[in-house]
Amino acid sequence: MRSFVIGLTRLLSLSFRRRSHLRTMIRGYAQLKRQKRIGLGRSIKSALADTRLPRIVEQASPLIFGAAIGNAERAVRQYLFENHIGMAMFGAVLHALGSKSAVVYALPPVWRQILVEHGLKVDETRSALAWRWSLVLHFGRNILRMGLTLLRVLAAQGQALPKDHYAYFVGLSVANLPQSDQVGRSYDLCSWYAQWEGRRRDIAAIRHNVHQAASSAAGLRIESIAAPFLLLRGKAKVLRLLAWCGAATLVAAFDLLRGRWWHAMLLAEALRAKAVALCPNDVLAADYLFHYSGNMFRPLWTYEAERKGARTICYFYSAFEQPKLDTGYESQAFEWGGASWPRYLVWDTYQEEQLRRGMDDKPEIRVVGPIWFSDKPAQLELMSNSVAVFDVELFRQSMHFPLSTMSEYFVAHPDLSERFLHDVQRALAEHGLSMAFKGKRENAHRRRKKYKKLLQEIAGAPNVTLVAPDVSPLRLIEKCIGVISMPFTSPALYLRQRNIPSVYFDPTGWIQRDDRAAHGIPVLIGKDELRRWISATLLGRHN
Repeated sequence: MRSFVIGLTRLLSLSFRRRSHLRTMIRGYAQLKRQKRIGLGRSIKSALADTRLPRIVEQASPLIFGAAIGNAERAVRQYLFENHIGMAMFGAVLHALGSKSAVVYALPPVWRQILVEHGLKVDETRSALAWRWSLVLHFGRNILRMGLTLLRVLAAQGQALPKDHYAYFVGLSVANLPQSDQVGRSYDLCSWYAQWEGRRRDIAAIRHNVHQAASSAAGLRIESIAAPFLLLRGKAKVLRLLAWCGAATLVAAFDLLRGRWWHAMLLAEALRAKAVALCPNDVLAADYLFHYSGNMFRPLWTYEAERKGARTICYFYSAFEQPKLDTGYESQAFEWGGASWPRYLVWDTYQEEQLRRGMDDKPEIRVVGPIWFSDKPAQLELMSNSVAVFDVELFRQSMHFPLSTMSEYFVAHPDLSERFLHDVQRALAEHGLSMAFKGKRENAHRRRKKYKKLLQEIAGAPNVTLVAPDVSPLRLIEKCIGVISMPFTSPALYLRQRNIPSVYFDPTGWIQRDDRAAHGIPVLIGKDELRRWISATLLGRHN
């Protein structure tokens, strides 16, 4: 009984500390709002992404980096940016502002200086200790990851290897594959690639790492296969890999003691690259495709695959645009400016120009139209006069301030979601049209209570149908007479070639009509413009 009471006391104490920490962060965020400094997070991220890490170029080990040695500093910066510069760091910044104290966070010295240059106090002693301790923990985790990878390599020795040309998609889920019980055409990623006119014609299969029964699309087999670093076969090559592990671990440990921390940080990634380097060329994919989702880091093994003749491609399944401010456009270079992907697939020339503005390199960028991503088997039952409606759900604003100027939009108009959905629903009802509303994603555990209540209110209207968030937007749009979206959601860009009317609607007047983030889609301001557009454009298409 005594141990139970002690445990309960500790749990309650921990819960109290977490609530107290959250309240302090909220105070910090409120301070930024009062000072009109919501863009602080984006400014910090941009500076961090552009600030090179010293000594790596001169002191990077070819044993660790292999084919990526020429991009060693950038690879480390990408990895550190992606794994250390997230909500945890900005939570530490908000907590420091809310408690009027110094920031304590594990960052290398040159990046801690960036925080100082942005007007923040930094506890150098505690942050330096946190940084050194994080390196030790990272090194330990990497040794464990290496052990697990080696066990997987050994376990895969008896498995058959591919004997044909194929494309390999990295990081997919079941929703990205054709479903056996799909109703009608499937708008998943693999089906998109199979019908894409620019795909490689010499491949016989699309492969991925999802444990799912094989299927097909447009004559291509779609099936699971082990990750590329698990295709290594033969005792001699396994022994060479083990020998490399021993040598690389010793180098990383010794270098960590003398301040060359980057080898310890990327050790497990380097093992995967070495395994790919030892693989026969003909078992690797012709194309390796990665979807962009904030993933600036390019795995080290892709450099080895490229050296063996494979192509590495990063594709966008969304437009990833943010609104223009009164002061002008803000760069999104911190999202991809430091990336080193050699090839990109984008939706249109607007997105191509956006990428080129934020990149120092000149990668190959191909405009391919909207890229389907995920779909769910569903038989949509909509009214014949339905209009597809898409909004933007912003979760806890204080945790999104470093991401997009959408934060300023929501800060200026806390009731934005309510105004958008109610105005659209009422305007459509006035004209005898129905609203088919699809939320962006299922995040019920993060969804604000106010937004949940709003959805219940909207669902209660007689002219509204709620569509499951995991149904493809294309599946919905092709059954509707028009599209109304909150700025600047990607579904507005689908099916423009079919002449389905599509607009962005801003009920507040905050969005600027000439914003290039609209990709040429008209921007309607206020309820009156929305009503006129519905009357002039949609009523004539009424089924």
